[in-house]
Amino acid sequence: FSAFTAPMNDERVITVCRPFGVIPKTTYTSPVTLPLGLAYVGAVLDKAGYKTKIIDATGEQKPVKIRRSEDNLYNLQGLTTQEIIEKIDPNTFIFGISLMFTSEWASHRKLIKDIKKKFPKIIVVAGGEHATSIPEFTLRDCPAIDYVIRGEGEFSMLEFSHNIFHNKDSKNIPGICFIDKENKFIDNGLSKRIQHIDKLPLPAWHLLKPENYFTNSFTIGLAKGKLRNMPILATRGCPYQCTFCSSPSMWTTRYIMRDPKEIVDEIEWIIKKYEANDFEFFDLTAIIKKNWILEFCDELKKRKLSNITWQLPVGTRSEALDEETLKAIYDSGCAYICYAPESGSKKSLDM
Repeated sequence: FSAFTAPMNDERVITVCRPFGVIPKTTYTSPVTLPLGLAYVGAVLDKAGYKTKIIDATGEQKPVKIRRSEDNLYNLQGLTTQEIIEKIDPNTFIFGISLMFTSEWASHRKLIKDIKKKFPKIIVVAGGEHATSIPEFTLRDCPAIDYVIRGEGEFSMLEFSHNIFHNKDSKNIPGICFIDKENKFIDNGLSKRIQHIDKLPLPAWHLLKPENYFTNSFTIGLAKGKLRNMPILATRGCPYQCTFCSSPSMWTTRYIMRDPKEIVDEIEWIIKKYEANDFEFFDLTAIIKKNWILEFCDELKKRKLSNITWQLPVGTRSEALDEETLKAIYDSGCAYICYAPESGSKKSLDM
């Protein structure tokens, strides 16, 4: 972080944004969860000294508003375009936006165009699964976007911001894509994977409003009683290549597990800070290595965290799920597992 710090006494702001949700018009609502990815990006920028703000369009208001899109095809969930624009700090120098799902692109493209129209001088950077999968299309279909960051974005965003703030060349940073002055698409490949994820700062929840999410209607897992649930990551990436998943294009197949003790340290910190009692693991697949998950469960029991629950609501390929593992996760407070069927293991599928 010391190599990419912000200029001294610089008042310019980096704003990162999760836009409003876009869901089928036949759906009344969709689960809303804290933006863990933006919280990590915000934490890295904040630690390096940049004035950082997060606009969370789906969770900043309570209750969440639902409205119909102008083309009458979708329901839009969260802040309106105008409300998002009003929240953008006038000193914003770089505006980062998370583009996760291609089904949301048409609505989010219009949002970005309107933001650029209001703030023509800001540098717009897009990241996330959608932008990573089709960066050239994203840039050409929405010229208001200046750059795309592909893949795991924290350090690429940090290096890019440092170079922009210090008037250095940013054209060759891994993960950066853009359209040059000759209208040529420049692709620097995926961002470098972060090897020591336990060294990352804890998510910047202080830049968000976690209390707005303490409602059973927001969880994507199993609501049990009065829930105060927070998202957490135990691993990054996935070694598999399921046909339905964009993970290989976003993360490659490099799979990195955190130290179980570090994860439980974070759980204890969140309990102390936010009085959380449930933890949703947003891992692509968490239970691959049997001794790792057993060590994690044992660490929870050692610290007597029996008053909390934890869940795997995103989906996991769980070849390591056998009788011993299932008993360990159940005894340590696991309330729910969303199980991906494409495990390649007949035994697991039969179970």
